Amino acid sequence: MILVIFAVGGLMERWQAGQGFLKLTLLCVGGLLVRFLMLFRVIIGKRYEMIEGTVKEVRESKIRKRYCEIVLEDEKGIERRHIVPNMTSIKKSERCRVYWGGKEVLGIEKLELYSTQI
Repeated sequence: MILVIFAVGGLMERWQAGQGFLKLTLLCVGGLLVRFLMLFRVIIGKRYEMIEGTVKEVRESKIRKRYCEIVLEDEKGIERRHIVPNMTSIKKSERCRVYWGGKEVLGIEKLELYSTQI
């Protein structure tokens, strides 16, 4: 993906006759590369926590409008609150697995999809 962005930026730089697309492309590629390396360190170092359970409540975050707050209850009955992006489209009473890396949610996996395919 990073190489595709870099190639498109190089072509745009050549096509637009030096309008600065290459600099912008290098900036974007650099940001993506830094984020990739940060996530790679977390995954390789196993510095994340996996929480599996049922979504009890979903509500819009009062502070950040692009995020929602979910309440996840695990098998032991322990409830945990997480702030996740609205793009995840999690609904109440769905089973999911949340990968939590320190201060941020690294990923969300819906478990209902896998249990129906077996």
